[in-house]
Amino acid sequence: MSDNLSLEHQIACLHLRRALRPFRRAGRFLVAVVLPDRIDEASWKSAARSVLLDMLPQTIEIGDDDDDQNFRPARRSYRAHDVVDTIEPAGKIKGQPHDPIAALSIGECRTVGLIRCTDATRLLSHPSLAVVDAILDVPAVDPVLVQQAVRLAFSEAISPDEAEGILTMPAELRAALPNGGRSFRAMLAGWRVEQNVSIAKTPNVASSKAEGEVRLEDLRGYADAAAWAFELKRDLADYSAGHLAWHDVDTGLLLSGPPGTGKTTFAKALATSCDVPFLTGSYSAWQAAGHQGDMLKAMRKTFDAARASAPCILLIDEVDAFVDRGKSGEHQEYMRGVVNGLLEHLDGAVERPGVVVIGACNDPGNVDAALRRPGRLDRHIAIALPDADARAHILRYHLQADLDLGDAIALTEGCSGADLERIARDARRLARRSGMAIETSHVLQALPPVRVIPADQVRATAIHELGHAVVGVALGLRRLTRVVVHDKVLAGASVAGFAAFDSEPMVRRDSRFMRADICVNLASLAAEHVFFGDHCDGVALDLEQATGIATWMVAVAGMGDGLVSCQSFAATGRMASELRRPAIAIQVEAILREELIRARQIVTRYRGVIESLADRLIEHGSLDGTVVEAAVADHDQAAQLTLTFAR
Repeated sequence: MSDNLSLEHQIACLHLRRALRPFRRAGRFLVAVVLPDRIDEASWKSAARSVLLDMLPQTIEIGDDDDDQNFRPARRSYRAHDVVDTIEPAGKIKGQPHDPIAALSIGECRTVGLIRCTDATRLLSHPSLAVVDAILDVPAVDPVLVQQAVRLAFSEAISPDEAEGILTMPAELRAALPNGGRSFRAMLAGWRVEQNVSIAKTPNVASSKAEGEVRLEDLRGYADAAAWAFELKRDLADYSAGHLAWHDVDTGLLLSGPPGTGKTTFAKALATSCDVPFLTGSYSAWQAAGHQGDMLKAMRKTFDAARASAPCILLIDEVDAFVDRGKSGEHQEYMRGVVNGLLEHLDGAVERPGVVVIGACNDPGNVDAALRRPGRLDRHIAIALPDADARAHILRYHLQADLDLGDAIALTEGCSGADLERIARDARRLARRSGMAIETSHVLQALPPVRVIPADQVRATAIHELGHAVVGVALGLRRLTRVVVHDKVLAGASVAGFAAFDSEPMVRRDSRFMRADICVNLASLAAEHVFFGDHCDGVALDLEQATGIATWMVAVAGMGDGLVSCQSFAATGRMASELRRPAIAIQVEAILREELIRARQIVTRYRGVIESLADRLIEHGSLDGTVVEAAVADHDQAAQLTLTFAR
């Protein structure tokens, strides 16, 4: 029986056609394709040959090894290479090193090298791959393409759940199923009964080996989170090898960020790179089990599964739903029992050796303070929206093409990773509908409508952001990296400009430092008042951040009139309740007023600098931080000379 008629062959053809689509019209190419896990390699090799033949109809021969002698070329020979193998081939001369990549025939017109995912890390660093046109990754078998493959092989339509069920079959079985004949649905039902496989997914726990998925090495824009993850990867390897005790492993992380920034993607990628199982749980999933007792049982079941799978990564989503027990109102007793149940699993009576817990949330200030104490989710890393370099990488990754994205990157300012994935999906659809390889024009078409910002608003934004920048440079609080302003944005986007500073240096966070931080936040409001006589609602976030810092100073850090501290106050989590206390609100307002006056004085002093920089910023769209620093320094030097001559 030819595997060309098998379900596995159809699955392979669909995946390889999609991966090779950018090269459909190319006369010559050399690409390497990293295959997913749990496939029948012979079927995928045969499928690669079929796909190459389909891409060039006049070709009737694909040369590979001696077993291809029955084929005869019409005009050209196009090579589909074997799966790159780490096993030494039979007949190899003893003592000669086996170099599977060197077997790639770079002289052929069209060459596809197939690489097992288990060999990818080792083989993709091979110097010979520097000559390939692209390295294409097929991270996992797509259930949607499985549905299409069943229609092609059996002329039957199946549901998404049934497609998921097919993926539980051994690849060898899928390769042995011919097209036509017995009903495929009947064969699938028989397989399910025999293996006792449930197609329905468990709603509150999802566990997988996480192989063939996105890896840490594929991610961009995670900064501190990525650094922590790579350290954890090394620690887990040492722990598994018996070289490191579990209490020396960093086992808890609170990961926060706006929706769509890829918190779940990060946790999955970490599990993939560490080659450990990935499990999930969440407040809503556990709550769905029933009342408090049922919820605690569901929670225990998740942690029991994690301990049984150790070492593993356990992601607790929506961890900010486990709110501070001190402010949960009429549900305080209920929440106390729920949080105490989670604390029991994070430490205390129930140990969890080998289980790394990542808590993901949007609002870290809402998380119960006890969950963030040492030994629990004691390390907090915030994920910001991706910068330009990260957005370009994310788009190219999902586009599966190395395009010059040009203006598309600037227009996606403020987009999350999820937004970019959707844009890439829409761009691929546009290219597919037009029957073309994907191009930058498809990406631009896939973007939401572009809104052109009026010139007067662009200038107002430039003044706003340069207020932050110049005051920050004058106070020397942090190093300014760049200032950006846009003259057009995507419809619905709110990022028309920003001033970016380096993260906080390791300095004493005394009252002088925190007041300077407040002053920089209020500099936008001060600049708008100095230049326009009033401010708009664009300063709302700056006011909120300044208010949060001032409230922390007074209510927690003892930098106000009293020393009473509300230690559970974190970020803005309890800011509203603290500000309802008149004594706190009066002191916070006084600090804000004083720092606004200081910000206005600095803006007035450097008004000419801000005006000059605004023209350059509007013209170029961005200014490096060194440009602003130089302008401030030149102004100070000129002012000093003027003062000297006056004397």
